[in-house]
Amino acid sequence: MAMKVQGSSVPAVQSQQAQSTQQTQLGQQAQSALRSGEMPGGKDVFTTTTQPPPDLRRLLGSEKPTLSFGDRFNAMGLKEALSSPLNALRLAVGEKSETITRDLDGTYRGPEGQPLVQVKLADGNTAYVDPNTNKYYLTDEKPDVFGQVRTLPAADLPKGAQFSNSHFSDADVKELTRIANGGSPFGPDWRPRLDLPLHRPDRPGLDNLWDAIPVPNRDPIV
Repeated sequence: MAMKVQGSSVPAVQSQQAQSTQQTQLGQQAQSALRSGEMPGGKDVFTTTTQPPPDLRRLLGSEKPTLSFGDRFNAMGLKEALSSPLNALRLAVGEKSETITRDLDGTYRGPEGQPLVQVKLADGNTAYVDPNTNKYYLTDEKPDVFGQVRTLPAADLPKGAQFSNSHFSDADVKELTRIANGGSPFGPDWRPRLDLPLHRPDRPGLDNLWDAIPVPNRDPIV
């Protein structure tokens, strides 16, 4: 009996193996694309952005100011240097085109996000001083419920009221704000000490002259 011999099945098996290998490679490329955010060919599927971690030292108030004595004493004179009868005229004719914002921690920031020193002037107005650029923003308005206030465009600080142009952090600006509004330039808890032992019969526990001097809270709440 004559039998009809079919063609060999080896090419078909090889074709199936090639398809399986191709599918495996495509699967690996898809997994790699999910991890990298790109599809084969360079097309973006999604863009992932890595946000910097929050500055916990600033949020918790643990960052310490690093101010020179010159900048500290300069802040003491801002109130007098920026108070002027001409402020009323400037505010009357000028346009309040800038917006100052306030963070949750009370730090005021300029239009570019820079920290500002809030100075309450003797004439009833308020100046927001940028110690990094030696400029200030003047206004007669109060911050609204969202902590925003409109001011005049930035003006240069007077010659005798300029800072050292070094970098001022948020902690530095907070300290300058405290000093500019009546605080001690040496720190909120500073008081002079004179280590001279005294021997007084009426005060046997007195070890230091300055321990006998009551120190009121000289730093107003800003």
